[in-house]
Amino acid sequence: MSRHDLVILDQEGSVQLTLQNTTLSVMILDRSGSMAKFGKAPIQAVNSHLAGIKDAPPGSQQFCSVVSFADHMRVEIPLGHALQIRPMERFNAGGNTLLWETVDAVLGNLLSFIGKLDPQLQKRLKVTVGVISDGEDNRSSKRYYPERLRETSANAQAMGWELLVFGIGVDAESLARDMGFPTDKASAHTFEATEEGLAQSSVIMTQSTLGGGWRQRE
Repeated sequence: MSRHDLVILDQEGSVQLTLQNTTLSVMILDRSGSMAKFGKAPIQAVNSHLAGIKDAPPGSQQFCSVVSFADHMRVEIPLGHALQIRPMERFNAGGNTLLWETVDAVLGNLLSFIGKLDPQLQKRLKVTVGVISDGEDNRSSKRYYPERLRETSANAQAMGWELLVFGIGVDAESLARDMGFPTDKASAHTFEATEEGLAQSSVIMTQSTLGGGWRQRE
């Protein structure tokens, strides 16, 4: 799977966006070995978010994807309309933490995909990307990362995207700084390494996704 196949394809092989207020969100979830201690909480966090975004504000539509990472990145839920997405059923934690390369691939894929959209649609598109991790990267190539990711993150922020990070038992501000994400309190959230911490991350991700923020760009 190439970087440009990562999140843009739904079950039919395409994503149909329309000229109305549209939110495109991606949840990027750590599935490394240390996440096993949370049991079913990661699945519950994902499915809570998927259920929450089905209640889109009037006149808007929600599209979502879920990508996980350990030794390798994996598409858990291909990008699709929130009303058609099925709950996540499996979460098998194990391996290392390919954080930087995964986030770079997701952001790069979205930048490529959105750059090809109709300009009028781009103006009515809100993008939210949320990263949930309980540890720092220990798998990505140190030859290219995190510098390459920081460049990609800067391009995403120049497009007005909302980049969030949720540290579960690890400092979110530090993770955000490594990735080139915003480090303010509205963007970087640190929680205790508990099931409740994961649940709170899901709530904030959902609230941010549903919170409007469409900006008509010139």
